[in-house]
Amino acid sequence: MSRLSTPEGNNMGPLSLPMSLNELLDGRHLLGGLAICLFLILPFLHTSSYHHAVADQLPIVNRYFPFEPRFFARLRWAVFAHDILEKAYKKFDGKPYRLERGDADYVVLPARSITELNRLPVDTLNTRKHHSYSLLGHLTGMHVILKTNFHVKTLLGRISPAVSEFASPMAKRMTARLSHLLPQQAGPWALIDPVDTLVQCVSEGLALTLFGPPICDDPELVRLCHEHTKTVFGLAFCMRIIPSFLQPILVWFLPAKWRLVRGWRTWDRIVIPEVRRRLQEEDLDAAKRGDMISWMVRDAKTPVERDPHVLTHLSAAVIAGATYSTANLTSESLVDLVAHPDVMEEVRAEIREKHAEIGGRWDMAALDSLSKLESALKETSRLLPGAMFVYQRAVEKDVKLSDGLQLKRGQFITTVSQEASIAHNAKLAPGQAPDSYDGMRFYERDLERHRARPFRGLDGDVLTWGSGRWACPGRVVANMMIKILMVKLLDEYDFAFVNEKKPSVMRIHEFLMLNPTAKIKVRRRESRLGIEF
Repeated sequence: MSRLSTPEGNNMGPLSLPMSLNELLDGRHLLGGLAICLFLILPFLHTSSYHHAVADQLPIVNRYFPFEPRFFARLRWAVFAHDILEKAYKKFDGKPYRLERGDADYVVLPARSITELNRLPVDTLNTRKHHSYSLLGHLTGMHVILKTNFHVKTLLGRISPAVSEFASPMAKRMTARLSHLLPQQAGPWALIDPVDTLVQCVSEGLALTLFGPPICDDPELVRLCHEHTKTVFGLAFCMRIIPSFLQPILVWFLPAKWRLVRGWRTWDRIVIPEVRRRLQEEDLDAAKRGDMISWMVRDAKTPVERDPHVLTHLSAAVIAGATYSTANLTSESLVDLVAHPDVMEEVRAEIREKHAEIGGRWDMAALDSLSKLESALKETSRLLPGAMFVYQRAVEKDVKLSDGLQLKRGQFITTVSQEASIAHNAKLAPGQAPDSYDGMRFYERDLERHRARPFRGLDGDVLTWGSGRWACPGRVVANMMIKILMVKLLDEYDFAFVNEKKPSVMRIHEFLMLNPTAKIKVRRRESRLGIEF
């Protein structure tokens, strides 16, 4: 059923998915949840030491007095993270400092340190350990990534190099879903939730990429792809505010926890039998199938890598990290173009020119040659990254940096996305406004440099995908999905804001996202190219 309504009529509201972010903010899903209030006296007194090392030699941010209960730091971080980091940058002017997040201390390093950090031995910094800790892996199930990095190696070594081969089938799945959700006849404006609409399309593409047929065609599995992500992050957002020693108890007061348990059971019921079948298939042609599960089955060398339960849960961890981040960046980029119709028209003109040049035969090379679209994507990512942290690691071995700073085993380190943006701003020519949107900024400033550093890359001016050997392993696939959706949307649909007001951005902890309650208007264009992939 299409999720549409006319602006003048009754809005059908968001699709009823478990623990959506607007439901989370609503607070009704905490079960009177202010059973938590009964325990507030405990976190007020809870000032015991962390289970990891801290950097006592650095100035501290987000602590008001020496014995302040960390509950307050947790609460401030959940609501005011952006302001905390902005003030810290202005105060310390690119020098390292210690961030009290409530659940952990972070050594916040200047962005210039990334190059040196990337040169450290592979066993010095650990990305997976940090991700598991940050997303409360012991509560959400994301701790499966601590067992192996097999999924990362498969994405980088098998899926990314072959992305052009499955671009067409993936595009067909995503655009078919898009056609189901958006109007197919020119007519009056309709209302949509852009993030929820696009996350369903992304889920179709990821189901094919990770699982392949026949289970990628199971509607329950596709639906679980985006439900699972909502539940994992919704649970983490709530429980991060709660002191660690209370989390294993209070988490069971959240309906999201029970949904998550049911979700994991569904993953096991649908995916594990298929993994077992492929493990027993002697002539499995992973290259022909092309999906991540098949490649992991083919390349598995250890008992852990051949464990159907581990492979299933690794795939679900990839889903959790990919669905909403991809859909949110696509939505934010679209909203920025709607707010700047001159830039949107330039991108549309580029699409029309490319369509004529290639005779309507779209492939990955054609998508990656859209330099104006790439510029718009970079600009959105520069101004509104998905998270305020862009480089997060757990320190596994003591190491001394070139500036004399000693990092200790057990510490967490990070750099801040605002600083990367500020460093980029310093390179701008006089008269360019660094804090305002200019979709053609990268295209017009230095076209040769812009084309040499594509949106999907790691060495650009904007750290969209992180940096180093443990940067986002799915960036090539995400880049393809975003461009397929943007080209299709801009060719076939017109968009406008409700009451001419641009949707707001929501900040929770270090994450930034388009407001999940936001709606925009859409209608099918009468003049369109009818692009197919």
